[in-house]
Amino acid sequence: EIVNNPRETIKLSVPSICYTLQNNLIFFSVTYISAPTSQILYQSKTLATALFSVVLLQKRYFKCQWLSFVLLSVGVVLVNHDSSQTVHGITSSGVAHQMLGAMASFGAAALSGFSAVYLEFMFKGKTSIWIRNIQMCIFTIPLQTLTTWQLDSATILTDGPLIGFSTSTWIVVAVQTIGGLIVAIAIKYAGSILKTFASVVALVFTCLITYAVAEQDI
Repeated sequence: EIVNNPRETIKLSVPSICYTLQNNLIFFSVTYISAPTSQILYQSKTLATALFSVVLLQKRYFKCQWLSFVLLSVGVVLVNHDSSQTVHGITSSGVAHQMLGAMASFGAAALSGFSAVYLEFMFKGKTSIWIRNIQMCIFTIPLQTLTTWQLDSATILTDGPLIGFSTSTWIVVAVQTIGGLIVAIAIKYAGSILKTFASVVALVFTCLITYAVAEQDI
């Protein structure tokens, strides 16, 4: 599939590059603004996904559906806003830095919406999601390797590429891997919009788990 159908593989370079940029923009954002503030701005991805699905997939939504997108975004913002109260404002000084962080969060949200809709279009074909994931990795792994080398080449040369990897690190890697496959299945069979709504369920579980852990600490 990859060798005999190179055009399809090249098409997957688009979401691969977008997801790579998105992940790096999130890290860039929290360099200049607090993590809760970054997450609040990043929740605009819900509306971005809906808008791109209209533009790219020619989908049409009723007024009540648009209202649900807005309410979903506002609800997630309010949840994050409560947690942001414990953080003393923005971590960097200067309006310019604040704007950079905000723009990075909005940029990551836009890329997230576009990538989800683009992948929904690609996943609707006959090619399996396993092949699609391999096609994406062909582009994402070199891009992230280059970024890592530029930032931490001295450490890699001294201590090796797996410096700092522990059991908990590998558990996170496994969880992210499984999560990535589940997201691909959700986009293929449910669509990018329902996938976005499903991600909010994760936020609910996160709040419940955080509350339970906090109660145990008390």
